[in-house]
Amino acid sequence: MSSILKSRVRYAPYLNKLRTAEQCVELFKSGQYLGWSGFTGVGAPKVIPSALADHVEKNNLQGQLAFNLFVGASAGPEESRWASNSMILRRSPHQVGKPIAQAINDGRTQFFDKHLSMFPQDLTYGYYTKNKENDLLDYTIIEATAITEDGAIIPGPAVGGTPEMVSCSDKIIIEVNTATPSFEGLHDIDMPINPPFRPPYPHTSTDYKVGVNAVPVDPSKVVAIVESTTKDKVPPNTPSDAVSQGIADHLIEFFKHEVKMGRLPENLHPLQSGIGNIANAVVEGLAKSEFKNLTVWTEVLQDSFLDFFDSGSLDYATATSIRLTEAGFDRFYENWDSFSKKLCLRSQVVSNSPEIIRRLGVIAMNTPVEVDMYAHANSTNVMGSRMLNGLGGSADFLRNAKLSVMHTPSARPSKTDPTGVSCIVPMATHVDQTEHDLDVIVTEQGLADLRGLSPKERAQEIINTVAHPDYKDQLQDYFDRATFYCVDKNADAKEIKRAYYQLVKKYHPDVNKEKDAETKFHKIQESYELLSDKDKRAQYDQFGSSAFDANGNSNPFAGGGNPFAGGGNPFGGASGFGGMGFDFEDLFKQAFTGGRGGRSGRGGDGFVTSHVGDDIEVLNSFKLWYL
Repeated sequence: MSSILKSRVRYAPYLNKLRTAEQCVELFKSGQYLGWSGFTGVGAPKVIPSALADHVEKNNLQGQLAFNLFVGASAGPEESRWASNSMILRRSPHQVGKPIAQAINDGRTQFFDKHLSMFPQDLTYGYYTKNKENDLLDYTIIEATAITEDGAIIPGPAVGGTPEMVSCSDKIIIEVNTATPSFEGLHDIDMPINPPFRPPYPHTSTDYKVGVNAVPVDPSKVVAIVESTTKDKVPPNTPSDAVSQGIADHLIEFFKHEVKMGRLPENLHPLQSGIGNIANAVVEGLAKSEFKNLTVWTEVLQDSFLDFFDSGSLDYATATSIRLTEAGFDRFYENWDSFSKKLCLRSQVVSNSPEIIRRLGVIAMNTPVEVDMYAHANSTNVMGSRMLNGLGGSADFLRNAKLSVMHTPSARPSKTDPTGVSCIVPMATHVDQTEHDLDVIVTEQGLADLRGLSPKERAQEIINTVAHPDYKDQLQDYFDRATFYCVDKNADAKEIKRAYYQLVKKYHPDVNKEKDAETKFHKIQESYELLSDKDKRAQYDQFGSSAFDANGNSNPFAGGGNPFAGGGNPFGGASGFGGMGFDFEDLFKQAFTGGRGGRSGRGGDGFVTSHVGDDIEVLNSFKLWYL
């Protein structure tokens, strides 16, 4: 036993439970339900997961010794090693790393993402262990930096879901990390009572504290104390670039305008910021701005926040994790007395509490995979089905914030395409945040203030203000066609005629020299003839294309008496309007999968999703398939 370990473990009975990581391996059986401490790659256990991975690799047990793993958010490189060895049967609620993402998308690991404010609470309800007899996790492995006189745990740089995991675990193993200083005094641990007996949270400011600085533990559950000397390994931050700086500049100008108009105070409201180079650029910009006495209520603090503190602009910050690089941690420890007075680490049910976020009026800023022109955001799945990291806490903040901001590059370049794929798309392939959750969309092109706008107004504002110039024509084309072809049943003749004229002007062969412009022009005329005929329009609205025979005349036997013939698709039928030579669905497909060059000449590839938030970089270009 090292002298530093003995000084950190102040509850004497625990010293009788000292074991090595290798001695703990025998405790674990395949199929067990395990909890880990940690959040965003810091504060997770290290030596026991590594010993288990060593055991699997040495004995060729890949896929034979595997667990159901629950962590407050993402863990560190140990999780990637487990994923590479097929040691994770099930994972929730958030992860970061290529091996674990690949295991999820290959189907080797079952993954369920969840709002981070809800995950620990659902764990205490027994939702994730409902197939077990006792509703408990088999083991929870917690990293601590110290243990109090009554056996309670002093966490390290992350709290996350540790309090709830400890409370609903059958057995507990504590890794005491002596490679880092004790974080005692930096935490405020609140263990809310489960509904219906839960009182309101009392937090009315970012620096409010309940006053408990350790995670309570039932000592009888603790089966082992293991010393760890492994530091957290956080990769270097991606530096700001011209795009992220442009986004930051637009946001700061917006904040200045809101202050001028009286909608924000001079010190704004508490700020929430995600992870990545855009978030870093925003924080760096605020540190250099005229704003003073700022506060932060967020999930994660990264290196840029140290500069924010040192600038004198940031008065206080609360989070559930300090995710710093090695240099950042060294700087933090060297200036402990200064930083620790301005910082508090809380559990994720508190840091992400919708109640507190709404009460404090937080300004939430996050990065999506893609945003569509109606202001729906996809934060999780490339092309709607390939999981990246998980929902995380973005929706906790965006739905409940005073101002909900999505910031993203307008397009993400690849090695072969300097423009790349558009992050502003006609229709999101997966929706995590709806149009009702977002107030502002900002790219390096500009800032779209969507507050109070109708769906059509939002779409036009997004196209005009934040879309990449190379994609504006295509987005506008989609919107114009959608406006025309999705004519409301209550649209009058004037509205139909106005939509018709817009498309005729765009596709008249005299002004549009695309090879298929004349074909589209004639099809638009044919559709207008239908929509301007009241009788045919009424039949089409009720029965769809099945209302017409091969010659475009009314069909009294449409759909065999079924008004929903054709699967309920008003554009159904192999030939659309038969003899009229017009198929709405066909036209859409032609318009948006071929001949999409427009003035920008972007060719047939285009809108898709590539996410760079949370240290994941995915850049794939797909053929557009929206319809």
